[in-house]
Amino acid sequence: MDISIKLSPSVISSLREDEIFVFGSNLAGRHAGGAARTAFRRFGAQWGVGVGLQGQSYAIPTMHGGVEAIRPYVEQFIDFARSHRHLTFLVTRIGCGIAGFKDEEMAPLFKDAIWEENIHLPAEFARCILDAHSMKGSIGEERCEDCRDGIDPVALASDYSLRRAVEDKIRGSLIGGAVGDALGYPVEFVNSFEAIQRKYGPRGITSYDLNYSWLAHEGKVDTAQITDDTQMTLYTCEGIIEAVKHHRSLLDSIRQAYLAWLGPQIGQFIKHDYHSRLLSIPEFNQRRAPGNTCISALLSIHHGHAPANNSKGCGGVMRVAPIGIIGALRGWQLSDTAYFAGKVAEITHLHPMSTYSSAVMAVIVQRCIQTRREMTKSDFLAVIHEALQVAIALYGERAHYMTEFIDKINQAVMLHTRPLVDWDAIERHLGGGWIAEEALAIALFSVLRHFNDFSACMVSAVNHGGDSDSTGAIAGNILGAIIGYDRIPQEWKARLQHRDLLLEFSLRMLMV
Repeated sequence: MDISIKLSPSVISSLREDEIFVFGSNLAGRHAGGAARTAFRRFGAQWGVGVGLQGQSYAIPTMHGGVEAIRPYVEQFIDFARSHRHLTFLVTRIGCGIAGFKDEEMAPLFKDAIWEENIHLPAEFARCILDAHSMKGSIGEERCEDCRDGIDPVALASDYSLRRAVEDKIRGSLIGGAVGDALGYPVEFVNSFEAIQRKYGPRGITSYDLNYSWLAHEGKVDTAQITDDTQMTLYTCEGIIEAVKHHRSLLDSIRQAYLAWLGPQIGQFIKHDYHSRLLSIPEFNQRRAPGNTCISALLSIHHGHAPANNSKGCGGVMRVAPIGIIGALRGWQLSDTAYFAGKVAEITHLHPMSTYSSAVMAVIVQRCIQTRREMTKSDFLAVIHEALQVAIALYGERAHYMTEFIDKINQAVMLHTRPLVDWDAIERHLGGGWIAEEALAIALFSVLRHFNDFSACMVSAVNHGGDSDSTGAIAGNILGAIIGYDRIPQEWKARLQHRDLLLEFSLRMLMV
């Protein structure tokens, strides 16, 4: 399965109109040999210009010092490519000719480019980057060789009991997330638990509010309605399914799925290279308080610009459970799942806290699905620890905000044993869940506090003066992946909007 890694041709003798030849140069712009000579003779490189776009070529200087001296110019190139998505950049083995560097030295400079659809890297660079990130299996292989407790695709196809258990957990994760979403949305914009109590009683909201409708003229409805959290989660699923079906870039397919979702949210036709069944379901495309960052970022992409924000809102983490699901089904290494979930979140949310939270969320879902025995709370605590270690290994222990992120998750873990009522622990110590790390922390707290009681977990996750539908959705995704669909109480499933659609997508995910 193609996971959006694009490779440059080993020999580039001609270019399409939208292609750019990326070559190693020198600061003086003397393009006398190697790829620089090709750029000068064929693709519009200008003598005396050593940096940047010129004709159908882009120069990155490599002759003025060591790897660290080259790094700023590579970062400048990646930023340029992200802001010119209508162009395709074919990177040569810059620095590995006359400059004398090895592939292993130059390739890491391009690690942030490997998932960008419009940057094609030399195969030698791609292999070095993938090896460095323990991501073997991402090019041309269906599963990783050493994913612990992974699900063997052959066994999954032939072992009915295993298939049934995995399907139950996938259904549990998607349905559980939708339950938390639907329970929490009537109180999403209620600013305190006391205010929730005034409307719903001393325990807060404890069952679906069927009198609360997005459409005022509907009055009382028969089903508990989902919001943008479940909408975008299913569009993530559909992007994955379409990518596998048509052998497309997985990341690009998910981005196109989000653009499909965008159109009905803003009441416009949005051009996208994507066929969406979800678009044919009117109720699933109603505007349900979508996040401003999701809308603005996707509008930027629609207009051909890279999103430019520093948002750590929870709109990224609340939709990445399907990445954990496909990671479990395909036996991805946990670092693969973490890295890719972070990239899916970064389609719209560019703050590191969103990236870390999404990475950890997807790894947790994957490990819960992969665990074949009945999971205990101790097992789950080990999964949380493992997911944090994956994030540290992937992004670096000293990465900006990493310590703050780990402290927030550890705070949630410690709080679940303290003698505080749920809403007080959440509102006083964890926050409102409007930002990614808080939303994940609240969900983890609720799952740990009520590990063997799905209903109590959902009630805990939504009863606070914050982003209740998102924290409920994340908690439901996680606990549903632990206990499975069959153990979710029937009263939550019976009146859930689009339950059959969610079950259908669970099966479609299992069959990718």
